[in-house]
Amino acid sequence: VDQIIYTNIGNKGEYKEVVYMNEDTGECRFADANRTFSGETAPFNEPVTLIFRGPIHLKQLAVYTPSGAGAFSRNHYYNAASQTSQGLTFLGNRGGEGSGVVGGHFGASLSYINPTASGGSSTPQILANEVIANEFLVMTDQDCDFATCGYVRPGSIAKKGFPGTTSRIFLLEFSMPHTASTGGGDMPAIWLENARVCPTRSNTADVRAGIRAAASGKFSRSCMPRPVDQNAPIKVAVWLDPVDGGTASVKILGTSDGAQFGGQLNAGEVSDLKKRSAGLVSETDYAIATVQTRGYQV
Repeated sequence: VDQIIYTNIGNKGEYKEVVYMNEDTGECRFADANRTFSGETAPFNEPVTLIFRGPIHLKQLAVYTPSGAGAFSRNHYYNAASQTSQGLTFLGNRGGEGSGVVGGHFGASLSYINPTASGGSSTPQILANEVIANEFLVMTDQDCDFATCGYVRPGSIAKKGFPGTTSRIFLLEFSMPHTASTGGGDMPAIWLENARVCPTRSNTADVRAGIRAAASGKFSRSCMPRPVDQNAPIKVAVWLDPVDGGTASVKILGTSDGAQFGGQLNAGEVSDLKKRSAGLVSETDYAIATVQTRGYQV
């Protein structure tokens, strides 16, 4: 499959929102009233987090939003070769290893990670220009506040997700080579998650299951070819557009040409990215009248 398209993803529904976590007892409480969501691309019209599971060699990442007259501007950028990071933070479940917290009931919170995502860090670091074996998250470099992020686990490193009120384009360049031993079990993946999950994120399985069920929205994944050659990374465009019922597209642009993702995308470039692939396309009508996401007491 060269492109995956979801149409009519404008859902409405509700979920139980975490408002309290007790590190000593393991108690987790939800708000009295469920949090509602609605609109085109919901629940992805709220801020989102990018999550990567290795083995993966992320070469470039750029996030664009509309800037007028059909053009888009780059707001966030990472380049592995030049070790450039603009407006981004790399995080992982390494709480207690220099930053974040760790506890018996909730395990390790989010923390800054070292350049290889193999441990924590006391300060923000730039992801290394190499194959990363473990799971890591990418969020903005802006600190959370309750209005944007909701409840934050005390002591956790918490950053805002990528805003979701307008069209967004994510451009990625990466490879996923096979490795003998990895934290991801040689099952690499990239996905988006509602950013409100992350401030309450932990590495304890039962807690993660309950909190993710309470506040996440994910697309099911179709099969796209895995770019196993580290010397031939691919470029991919992810487009979320809150018009005409809401559309999401994941499109392989081809093997990398070595060019950097620019600071601006003109109207013609945006049109090309949104254009239907000439290759094999998987298209799904995602229309659901009502979504009720169940929350769990943990």
